[in-house]
Amino acid sequence: MANNYLLKREMGDMSSARSLALVAFVMAGIIISSDVVSAQFCQDDYKSIMMQCPGNIEKPGPKTPPSGECCYVMKRADIPCVCWLINYYKDVRQRISNAKVVYVAQQCGITLNPGIKCGS
Repeated sequence: MANNYLLKREMGDMSSARSLALVAFVMAGIIISSDVVSAQFCQDDYKSIMMQCPGNIEKPGPKTPPSGECCYVMKRADIPCVCWLINYYKDVRQRISNAKVVYVAQQCGITLNPGIKCGS
């Protein structure tokens, strides 16, 4: 009888461990998917920036002062989200210059939080 009780208790503990692992897995999925959903919301910001500021933020070439249109879209964009998007996609990250993004933001009067990583 005591062995039966111990067996049930151990099985219950394993079931609890599995349940906990499942909850952790689901939570990780929710967090990752919420980041992806958030990034989808700023894709329009990214596209607008790429349309108005391509020569200002892409890697080839020197730093150039942004146009009024470039600053307009930069000021209205969710820059931390756009930076997350740039860092998430390797092909985009390879095209964008971190130094140029910072330069353009400064020229447009945008304050970036210290330590923000935007591009490579």
